[in-house]
Amino acid sequence: MSSLPLSVDVVVVGGGLAGLASARALAGVGASVLVLEREAACGQHASGRSVGMGRQLTDDDLTTTLAVRGASALRVMAAAPGRAALWRQHGSLLTFDRADGAAAYAARAARVGVVAEPIGPAEVRARWPQVDGGAVAAGLWIASDGLIDLPALVAALVDDVTAAAGVVACGCEVTDVQVAGDGATVHTGRGVVRASAVVDAAGAWAGTLAAAWGARDPGLVPRRRHVFALPAPAMAPSGPFWWHLGQAEIYLRPAPGEILTSACDAEEVPPHDPAPVPGADVAARARLAQHGVAAGDFTRTWACLRTFGPGAGPVVGRDPDRPWLWWAAALGGHGATTALAIGADLAAALAPTLHPR
Repeated sequence: MSSLPLSVDVVVVGGGLAGLASARALAGVGASVLVLEREAACGQHASGRSVGMGRQLTDDDLTTTLAVRGASALRVMAAAPGRAALWRQHGSLLTFDRADGAAAYAARAARVGVVAEPIGPAEVRARWPQVDGGAVAAGLWIASDGLIDLPALVAALVDDVTAAAGVVACGCEVTDVQVAGDGATVHTGRGVVRASAVVDAAGAWAGTLAAAWGARDPGLVPRRRHVFALPAPAMAPSGPFWWHLGQAEIYLRPAPGEILTSACDAEEVPPHDPAPVPGADVAARARLAQHGVAAGDFTRTWACLRTFGPGAGPVVGRDPDRPWLWWAAALGGHGATTALAIGADLAAALAPTLHPR
């Protein structure tokens, strides 16, 4: 186990997608960066338990803009040798209970330059014959959406950080952060590090950690979601995902030999490492049945936490009361698609404060 540097420009707390993308962008502009991850490896919580759907259109313009930019950056990363799995552009089917829901999304797509083709139940059934389409009043075909291999993305981000002379330290929990001049000292089980800035990218724990450091929790809310795997021996991860954004919200995501699905539950919970809740499978089966999908035995089940801020979009940028503290949190389940854009924005704002000209 290597020792930590005594001093860096930026300590990033959290080795998920937000933290790694921020560290990658900062290291890319010459900042010395240390990522501290409590777990034995990066991407063990929300970043590693998402199903990797590259959905660009969301419920608000801010997140959508970040997702469009993030998807574009992922395509660039995926073009590098050995990185094709970071973005496989198979498209998506977004459907709605009401025509005005599809119209609102189509208008948002036009504002951000995403091509959205109107579809109906027949197009859904053609691509997903498991779905009867009875709940679909209108929908959109987004050819530029895709599927993301999350373990490959986490590994690529770690590689990029270290290639730019950044340090990623796993199994290294932050025990305290204290003000030191115009920066901070970060206390860990492996020593103390002096930093000009600290980026809080600790996911569901971001708010409670910041409060322990004397900052104000901006109102971050973790919400639990369950994911289930349906056996589908003939399924290949080469088709579009389907996401119904109506009252009976659900998605189906193709994966090798199986279909990943969720009833999109969002129960508010304290930050913790969630296990599946008994009975969650019953709710998922009922939701699938509403769309005509026959559910046999689930072969896998897991839970994750998605964290939301007090308003639309993530919490990103400098803390108003602690100049040394920066936020990269509350990605709201869209981290896989937005993280690279969030990292770029944070680095663009933070880097000039490190070495004023």
